[in-house]
Amino acid sequence: MEERFEELSCEEESLISRNKKIGENIRKARIVKGWNIREVSYEVNLSPNYIGELEFGRRSITYMDALRLKRELPISLEDMGFIEMK
Repeated sequence: MEERFEELSCEEESLISRNKKIGENIRKARIVKGWNIREVSYEVNLSPNYIGELEFGRRSITYMDALRLKRELPISLEDMGFIEMK
């Protein structure tokens, strides 16, 4: 049986690339803090699976979750794809 793969649109590729970069930023901030995924998830009240999916770029982060992470990690909203209003 022949497998068929659909090509990703430019928008889909851009979103995947964006999510991966945001995930890398979250992971770096977590490492700087000296925490593992479980510690982050406990402090921000999000599941470890969700944090892992964010770090690997498999999920898009919501604004509310970005705020939670910003409170506990050395990361800006801009590093998570949002514009900070001053």
